[in-house]
Amino acid sequence: MSLQHPALLESSVSLPTPWLEPGLDLSYGANLGKPRVRHLSYTLLGKQKGRVRCPRVTRLALKFSRRHPRTTIEHLLELAGYTSIEEAERDFPPGVAAICHPNPAAHPLEVLSADPKEVLRQAFLLGRCTATFYSPTRPLLWTRASLTRHLELFEPEGFYA
Repeated sequence: MSLQHPALLESSVSLPTPWLEPGLDLSYGANLGKPRVRHLSYTLLGKQKGRVRCPRVTRLALKFSRRHPRTTIEHLLELAGYTSIEEAERDFPPGVAAICHPNPAAHPLEVLSADPKEVLRQAFLLGRCTATFYSPTRPLLWTRASLTRHLELFEPEGFYA
C-alpha cells in the first residue's frame, strides 16, 4: 500500500543525501511550476561598500575597592575642576548605541590610581548602560550596580548589522 497520492508527487523532490532513506520523497510545499525568488536585503558585514568593518569593542570595568562608587566619582569630578555633572558631560560625549555583554574576567581599572579622565569616561558610559544595552539617550544613572558592572560594548553597526 502506497501512502503517496499522485497529486503530491508533482511537488515532491528526491534528495540524494546519505542521511535519508533511499527513495524517500520530501515535499517542500511549493508549486514546481512557480519558482519563488527572494533577494537578500541584509548582510552581516554592514552597509558600507568596498570594505569590511570589524566590530568596535569597548571594555568597561572600574574597581572602587572599599569606597562608595557614586561618592568616589563625584569626588573625581570635583578634583578635575567640574562644577556639575552636566558640565563634565560635554567633555565625555555619549557616542552611539551598543550591545552590552557581561565580562566578569575583565581587568578593572583601579579608580584611585588610574587617570581620572579615563575613570570619568568609563563612569559616564556605565551610567547609561543596562546589563544588555548602552543607549546614549538614556538618563545618566550612577548606582552601585551600574558603576561596578564589568561589560564589553559592541557597536551594532558594522559587523553586527
